[in-house]
Amino acid sequence: MPYESGFASMNGDTSSDYRYWAFISYSSKDKQWGRWLHRAIETYGIPAELVERHQTPTGHPAPKRFQPLFRDRDELPASSDLGTEIEKALWASRYLIVVCSPHAAQSQWVNKEVESFQKLGRRDRILAIIVDGEPNAGDTRECFPPALRQLEPIAADVRPEGDGKTNAKLKLLAGMLGVSFDSLKQRDAHRRIRRLQLAVFASLLVALSLAALATYAFHQRDKAVKARRQAESVLEFLVYDMRDELQKVGRLELVAKIQKRVEEYHRQLGTEASQPVTLHNQEVALENAGNLASDKGDLAGAQASFRHALAIAEKLARQDPSDANWRRDLIVSCFRLGEVQSAQGDLAGALASFRQALAIAEALARQDPGIAQWHRDLGDCYAGLGEVQRVQGDLAGALASFRQALAIAEELARQDPSNANCQHDLSVNYDNIGDVQREQGDLAGALASFRQALAIAEQLARQDPGNAAWQNDLSVSYERLGTSQSAQGDLAGALASFRQALAIAGQLARQDPSNAHWQRNLSVSYRRLGEVQSAQGDLAGALASFWQASAIAERLARQDPGNAAWQNDLSVNYDNIGDVQSAQGDLAGALASYQQSMAIAEQLARQDPSNAHWQRNLWVSYQKMALVTERTSTDEAREWWRKAFERLSAMKKRGLFISAEDENTLEQLGQKFEGGAATNR
Repeated sequence: MPYESGFASMNGDTSSDYRYWAFISYSSKDKQWGRWLHRAIETYGIPAELVERHQTPTGHPAPKRFQPLFRDRDELPASSDLGTEIEKALWASRYLIVVCSPHAAQSQWVNKEVESFQKLGRRDRILAIIVDGEPNAGDTRECFPPALRQLEPIAADVRPEGDGKTNAKLKLLAGMLGVSFDSLKQRDAHRRIRRLQLAVFASLLVALSLAALATYAFHQRDKAVKARRQAESVLEFLVYDMRDELQKVGRLELVAKIQKRVEEYHRQLGTEASQPVTLHNQEVALENAGNLASDKGDLAGAQASFRHALAIAEKLARQDPSDANWRRDLIVSCFRLGEVQSAQGDLAGALASFRQALAIAEALARQDPGIAQWHRDLGDCYAGLGEVQRVQGDLAGALASFRQALAIAEELARQDPSNANCQHDLSVNYDNIGDVQREQGDLAGALASFRQALAIAEQLARQDPGNAAWQNDLSVSYERLGTSQSAQGDLAGALASFRQALAIAGQLARQDPSNAHWQRNLSVSYRRLGEVQSAQGDLAGALASFWQASAIAERLARQDPGNAAWQNDLSVNYDNIGDVQSAQGDLAGALASYQQSMAIAEQLARQDPSNAHWQRNLWVSYQKMALVTERTSTDEAREWWRKAFERLSAMKKRGLFISAEDENTLEQLGQKFEGGAATNR
């Protein structure tokens, strides 16, 4: 259709009417955003399964790329109508994308472009992207031009508190393609994984080829040294950059392939003790191996790798005590070792490792206060220390440690609000503080802390939906919030939170069944769901949820019998199953379940008398045995009550934390047994 001055309706549009996929309208003061958006959309490759097979809302097949776009680079002269070239470009564009900001809201030309596109009858093809300001604010913060405010367009938001740049781009693309945002987001994540796979294999091929060249050229020293350096450079890419990318998508099979090749490289060429860089690369590779083993549930293997890495870190630190980076490696190795020791139930060892890491981190932070990483390490060490203190029952000490970590995270986030890792640290520390507040009985404080953690976790997950670590954090935050809601009697709210946690945990567990941490989170989500169902009287639903949780917990416990945390999970699940069976009148089933739980609880309590959680779990097991046997044998029940009393008394004598509720139980049991003993004498 030839161009005519003025606008007609869009009836009769055909492919030949359009030259551009979209017209990007923006204020000249936002030209940097206009350039970014133009490049981001034109260079985005549409998923292959959509190209030519999917019809866009304009009636045209999806292209390989949305090219070309028209970008209005400059505002027009004052007191002028839209120029002929602009009118032609608007007519020839399938979509209008408006870059929204306070500048755009005040620009008469951006507003005229919106009005003109509406006159074409294409108001449903106007998309908006917010780069600054607030929509419909009605003041100087207003970001929508007047003609846009009544349309309620699809609005993406590049700001960190909104969608983030990646999600904002995908949201616009989804609108142009006519597919759901979630659908395009998943396709984009899968494509990123495929690209990572190709990058991994290509890098491995280069590394091994260079390693072979280094071996062949061994007698030609100059060539050998050059080849070795090139090989180490590729190795560093695999050990550092590729590791970080794969952590985002959460694919352990790719991590394992990289790790296998890196180990093969070190076996082939070894390490040069005189070259700190090669030693350091091996140290980081060992840390990666330890992380992989931990994620797969192999704590013994993880501990071996972390100890080996620690030995190298200590050697490097001794060789050059002035090198802050070598000392920082000591922090990382000690911290990782402490995490494994804690999971194994070795709280004394974990405490020593975290304190060693903390001492080095404090020294580095004092030495150079301007380096954010030193302070972030310090915050991690306080958080690790606080977790051990919490499990030991030192809630006051744990709260103090977590608040130290939170103060550091808050300052780092204030300095760099766009840093996702700093925001993540904030979320984790709010969760940690909420755990302690809940155990101290401060349910309102705990709920407030969990809500703060969840708000940050939701924001991070929206910013980067393909980041599996952020999704996992979001699931954990929902689970913690639900636990607090349940404690306050908000069962409906708790049920909703647990279902959201379960949905995310299930998706991650299906995405990578080999990731033991995700499998464990799925088990916990089922257990929490079952607890609320039981409280609501849905015993059949609760039992089904508990059996789901137990099946996963049993697999994990068999996979690594040395993982004390997983053994404890299994014990708690048996208790929950027994509770439902008892409520249903299945006393024989309840007794069997309680006995299985008690056997594990006794083993864990013997393993670490300082672990307040495990000691409490054991006296609760005795209490449950007493309650179920009361229905059949008064004498047997009395003996179980005596065991519960003795265990709870021992906890108090050792100075372990006892809640107010447990104090009341102890007093009641004391009146029963201490009074009886006095009478018998």
